[in-house]
Amino acid sequence: MSAAATSPAAEMLARLEAAELTTDLFGNGTELLPYLRAAKVGGGFELPQEVLAVAEQGLHLARLQQAHSANAPAPHKPGDIKRILAGGTPEEIMDADDVALVAKARHDRAGNLLIVARQQLAGMSGAAFGPHREALVTGPLRESVASLLADAKAKATTLKRFAPDYGPALLGDGNPAQLQAYRASRQMNADMAVLTAAWRASWVAASKDKSVAREFVPQRAGTWYCWVAPDDVHPDAVRLGTETDILRLATVASTEYRLASPSEIVALVEQMAADLGKDAPRPAAQIIRQGVALGA
Repeated sequence: MSAAATSPAAEMLARLEAAELTTDLFGNGTELLPYLRAAKVGGGFELPQEVLAVAEQGLHLARLQQAHSANAPAPHKPGDIKRILAGGTPEEIMDADDVALVAKARHDRAGNLLIVARQQLAGMSGAAFGPHREALVTGPLRESVASLLADAKAKATTLKRFAPDYGPALLGDGNPAQLQAYRASRQMNADMAVLTAAWRASWVAASKDKSVAREFVPQRAGTWYCWVAPDDVHPDAVRLGTETDILRLATVASTEYRLASPSEIVALVEQMAADLGKDAPRPAAQIIRQGVALGA
């Protein structure tokens, strides 16, 4: 899966990466960088214009931070009596000290302004994504994962005689076409990780704006919010997310692996709580962690 060369999201990510400005640019837990990366591997799907506008502001801010770090004032040693005895005057010494103090104070103040701007940028990222979060998860992100799994299933069919371990058996007995299919599946694993990182970022952001409880944020890709019918998924390592190899995800279950949105889980918990009643031995929030049926 590759992004179109003219994709605005892909171009924005390329600009950020070319400037080496991606590291922690928008703060921990923000969705912007994970979604830019997901758009790139997810067939080139697009992001809303207001999201790209925040990315543009982030690029501007990161360049300012880069320049600020590169233009720190040179270390200054305050003047002393020896400089007067060497021919200087008190006024010259004080003027030089004042210039150095002002330069440092201005540099420190600029640094503080950039810190505050960065904090506000993280909030702007969340606000830009908020109205689109559900649609992004249930639309292009879910579709990208489904497409990737369909491709992986075709690869798994080609490699079925080497299942379930694939790698060791392939290295010993695979032909060139099979080895190429396996190498392609390793890139699919990497793409899947990018897509699910964006999915989890949506959950973290939703928990920050209180639209979903923090306890429901998936701790890793493949957890209880993916399978439409988790009871049909075996072994447990695949159902619970400790096994994430895409060849196994594409073949072990007779049900769909689907990224669930925060609102879908909130609605499910509310309905489950109503059905169980207040005297249930275990609350819905605890039961749901054992696997949820999202429906067809």
